Amino acid sequence: MSCCSSSQEVQKRLEDSKAGIDRLDQERDDVCRQCEADERKRLRLLVDNLHATWTEINEAYTDRHR
Repeated sequence: MSCCSSSQEVQKRLEDSKAGIDRLDQERDDVCRQCEADERKRLRLLVDNLHATWTEINEAYTDRHR
């Protein structure tokens, strides 16, 4: 009997461990998706800022050389 009980305990621990690993994998994926979204937003803001700055410089240059 103790052999079966021990085997069942081991099986239960393995299943719990697998469930824990699956949860951690899901959390990691969620964090990665959030980081990617935040990084895309940050890059979009940088590009928008660069474009606005370039436009201002270009307009100032054009105004000076008319």
